[in-house]
Amino acid sequence: MQASMSASGAIWWDESCGLFFAAEGGNDPAGPGGDASAPAGSAPPTAPPPPAPAPPAPPAAPPAPPGSPPEGASAPGPKPAADPGPAAPQGKIAKLRAFLKRHGHKLWWLHSIYALSLGVGVMLLAAKGFEYIRWVVAALGGTWLLFLVFFRLYRSGAQRKVEGKAAKVGFVTMNYLMKDLYQIMLFFLLPFYWKSSTWGAVNGFYAVALGICAVLATLDVVFDNLVMRWRVLASLFYLVALFSCLNLVIPVVLPSIRVLWGLLAATGLSAVVFLSLHFRLRSLFSKPGLLAVLVVMGVSMSAVYLGRRAIPPVPYYTETVSAGIIELPDGRVVNAQSAIPARDLERIVSVTDVASPTGSRETFQHVWRHDRKVVARLTPSTTVMKGPVTRLRLRSALPADKIPAERTGDWSIDVETADGQLVGRATFEVQK
Repeated sequence: MQASMSASGAIWWDESCGLFFAAEGGNDPAGPGGDASAPAGSAPPTAPPPPAPAPPAPPAAPPAPPGSPPEGASAPGPKPAADPGPAAPQGKIAKLRAFLKRHGHKLWWLHSIYALSLGVGVMLLAAKGFEYIRWVVAALGGTWLLFLVFFRLYRSGAQRKVEGKAAKVGFVTMNYLMKDLYQIMLFFLLPFYWKSSTWGAVNGFYAVALGICAVLATLDVVFDNLVMRWRVLASLFYLVALFSCLNLVIPVVLPSIRVLWGLLAATGLSAVVFLSLHFRLRSLFSKPGLLAVLVVMGVSMSAVYLGRRAIPPVPYYTETVSAGIIELPDGRVVNAQSAIPARDLERIVSVTDVASPTGSRETFQHVWRHDRKVVARLTPSTTVMKGPVTRLRLRSALPADKIPAERTGDWSIDVETADGQLVGRATFEVQK
């Protein structure tokens, strides 16, 4: 309890009930110690004993220091010690490992950007021609050997196990080497297929797919966790690179063969190598194995033959493709910049310059189409033009007996190999 003094006596505050109590005096109507309710004439009552004097007030507490808890609140106990966290790594090697663990994901993406820039450098080398093509062949063989060892040591998918320091080092090393070899092959091939493609035609998608594969080979996070984790997916990725390489290398090594024969030979060899990635050589050289190999080769070559228009005819590409009515003294034709009148259709001439980097003499044809319908397949006159790169100038004009009655509409002239692979295309419009 807490006490205070007033003129009427000692008054204190009882904290237990929240009331004031008076020790003596006060506002009593009967006077001090009287009883207002006693009857008249009665003997005065015995005066009650005076109440006990108020206990002395406790000494006032000293003022609380700033930040202390309010009165009645329990004093806070000692604060628990803060968690110091993992101990800081000691030594340069430990610090380097901790840094790589924290920033390894970012470093892989930085390496991908670096690999992409190297791929651009490889494409610049490829622009010089076939001078470095032997390195592509070496990369092709090295990748095949690494592929065989890699998946036989570390297996595929859920069965993959990389345990022990030596196994991890070997896994990372072989995976890194294969990525580098893929980058060399795919980025080297890309300029050749890019030039041989006709944009707007179906074979343009092949160059796009090859470019996607080249970029994927530089994306470590995607390539490691997706492509190289599954044997089937990795072998399909290798199959694309293998076929694309052989399709370019065979005509370069054997320039006298037709593009179609090189295409089919690349298909057959790719089928055999693909099977060697999944079956033991002993099984492939058995009688049932050889029969299976021949069947797979036959099916693959038939499928590629049917879809040959979707594959660019490397190494050939068109330097100029034009159709018009104005011929220049050097044999070129000014490409029509606007619609050609129907009466001038007989005067239209198509001239295309086809580059033949290997110097071979492939046979070409001009396919004239009106509103996507074939009007004529013509064997153009061919002029060989010597230079750093051999060029074949092809010239044709639509015969009068091939001109349809309805001339107006969209026209196109496709430059194709004798076997139907598209090399280039000229377009023009005919109006009344």
